[in-house]
Amino acid sequence: EQEQEWKQEREKEQEQEQEQEREQEREQEQEQEREQEQEQEQEQEQEQEQEQEHEQERKQERDQEWEQEREQKRDQEQEQEQEKEQEQEQQQGGQEQAQEQEHVSEQEEDQEQEQEQAQEQEPESEQEEDQEQEEEQEQEQAQEQEQEQAQEQEQEQEQEQEQEHEQEQEQEQD
Repeated sequence: EQEQEWKQEREKEQEQEQEQEREQEREQEQEQEREQEQEQEQEQEQEQEQEQEHEQERKQERDQEWEQEREQKRDQEQEQEQEKEQEQEQQQGGQEQAQEQEHVSEQEEDQEQEQEQAQEQEPESEQEEDQEQEEEQEQEQAQEQEQEQAQEQEQEQEQEQEQEHEQEQEQEQD
């Protein structure tokens, strides 16, 4: 009987030991599963962080591109404005030159007409005297033209002064 009891106790102890071992194994498995889950979570977090970084980089690139496009547009607009201003200045300069040339050519035509009239009126016998008179007349005309030009310049200066006075008065009134 004692032997049988002893055997039974031994079997019980063995069963308990086996049970404990099984429990330890279960715990180990659970721990491993927990570790795997943690690793997966960490990997997911890293992936999310990488995606966020990629998005930020893309956003910065887009912002830079937009900024460059805006700057290019501004530069183009400024260039166009400068070109317009240059064209306007050239047109004004061309008009002024054309007016001056017309004025000079009119004076030349007047001189030629006067000379032709003078030659038609004079008889052939008085050619020498006529030549001297013509030279004198040309000198006088040249002097008159100089005087006229001086008067015109004075008139222009007076007009400019008047315009300046008017502008000053307008500014004072404003």
